[in-house]
Amino acid sequence: MSLKNKVLLIYCDEPETLARIHESLDPIHNQSIYSDSLKDVMFRVENQVFGGIIFGAKENLNDKNGLLDWASKRKEYREVPWIIISKKDDGLEEIPDDLEFPCFQLSKDWKTKEFYDALDELFPHTASEKKTLDPNTVNPIIVACTKSLSDNSNLQLERGTPYVVDDGQPAKFKGDLSIRLKFETPEFKSSVLLSFKNDFAFALTKAMKGSDKSKIDTEVTASLKSFGVTTFNKIQEGLSKVKIEAQNKGIEIHENLGATDRHELYGLQLCVPFTSEKGPVSIECVVAPKKN
Repeated sequence: MSLKNKVLLIYCDEPETLARIHESLDPIHNQSIYSDSLKDVMFRVENQVFGGIIFGAKENLNDKNGLLDWASKRKEYREVPWIIISKKDDGLEEIPDDLEFPCFQLSKDWKTKEFYDALDELFPHTASEKKTLDPNTVNPIIVACTKSLSDNSNLQLERGTPYVVDDGQPAKFKGDLSIRLKFETPEFKSSVLLSFKNDFAFALTKAMKGSDKSKIDTEVTASLKSFGVTTFNKIQEGLSKVKIEAQNKGIEIHENLGATDRHELYGLQLCVPFTSEKGPVSIECVVAPKKN
């Protein structure tokens, strides 16, 4: 997507949906105005032309006193794109077919990837834009994770060929278990996912706690959480060497993460695969600038 300096208006009177939009949008764009009141949002559009509107309110789209009707009658809003989130549980509600502005519709139970796909559709990259991963940022993260995996499992890891997948696309290996590390610096946010088979998790528990395990229980998950803390500390140390301060924003343990819910950030994803005697292991790293 190419949001650049566009100011987005998000109008939603459902707190949960508004929070989901904020959580998805905040890492990739910091020029957004959120409103849960029709009176407030009408005042704003009267005094400013926004670069895009995300509409998730309960009001009827055909309401003659509603925001959609107001915008459709104004010349300055005829090319401003909209994302409309349906309020129906059983599908998409009907949108008037005489709208002149670009419009993308999402179902009520939209996923983060679908949200990003809508933004990509309405705000495509320009030909001059090039997506990159800064090696000075990513390399210390990957090195720290690799060392932590090897040191704490007492297993030999053989690295495969790293590869990059585009925004919101799945990695080749999903894993039975994943540890998600979320952290941020003054300039970017990052999501790192360490994924592996259950047998590798049992090896970590054996190396860290001395316990032989054959099924996932609270001791295994506690070991993985402890391993996540250790790994973040190594990442923090590695980044500090290149004068980057990282702040821990959460360590989570997940089972069988799907393709579209692995990361909560928008950006290129570097994947580094490994093999071990306890099955495949993967490091996934997404770094998203705080400003677009």
